[in-house]
Amino acid sequence: MFKIVLCVLSTILVAECALPSHISARADISLGNFLLAHQGRATTPSSMQCFSVYVPLLNEASNQWAVEYEKCVKAAEDGRDNILAQASSQQKDISTLAASVCSYMQSCDVTSDSLSALDCFAYLSSNTLSTIYTVSNNASDLAASLRQQINLIDVESYRCSNASERQYIERTGQIYTALNFCLDNGPPPTIAPPTTSTAVTPAPVSAAVNDIQLISAPRRTPLGIMNSRSAAANPAPQSNLITILNNSLQQNGDQNV
Repeated sequence: MFKIVLCVLSTILVAECALPSHISARADISLGNFLLAHQGRATTPSSMQCFSVYVPLLNEASNQWAVEYEKCVKAAEDGRDNILAQASSQQKDISTLAASVCSYMQSCDVTSDSLSALDCFAYLSSNTLSTIYTVSNNASDLAASLRQQINLIDVESYRCSNASERQYIERTGQIYTALNFCLDNGPPPTIAPPTTSTAVTPAPVSAAVNDIQLISAPRRTPLGIMNSRSAAANPAPQSNLITILNNSLQQNGDQNV
């Protein structure tokens, strides 16, 4: 297990040089810091069981953060597109009004009589000044409104992404607390499915062990199984560090457990 720790720690540097996504980097650094702080206990015989339980949960938390973050980004992009699409008709109206000024000047230019053409241009200011001001004011108001709406979307996108990150931090905080308890006290006992043939009263479970079981419980529920199957069918990009640790657990699990 100590070799695994060293391998994982060396991978942190590689991941940093490769400039991974902010989610992958956050997962790598968090797990690396935990391993650095607990490498003494990470070499115990039962530690492999602890990591085999909680590292997949950390991976699920990272994947969930990625899903929620992409939802925030998609909502912001759709919002901007809708705002610009709604403003398209107003922009066309302004363009049509501006084109009328150009049409008036072109009509003066095609007048065959020089005197009539000069008179046409002489009346240019009185005939088009109001239109030019209308075009300018309408365009300024529309642009200001669009910027305000887009700024609101950007603020909401920032709030949404922060909320997804906060949920990730809270979730992984619970997982790391349970993993730390597992390294100190051993993995949680396996909960056998209920049977109807006997009516044995289960032994009381301590609050600390119950917390660990609650954290890992979603992996044993029908909803957890469905989510796991969905994640397997559509795998999200995994962080380098967690992937390597998962592979190491699979390769060395039998001999260390």
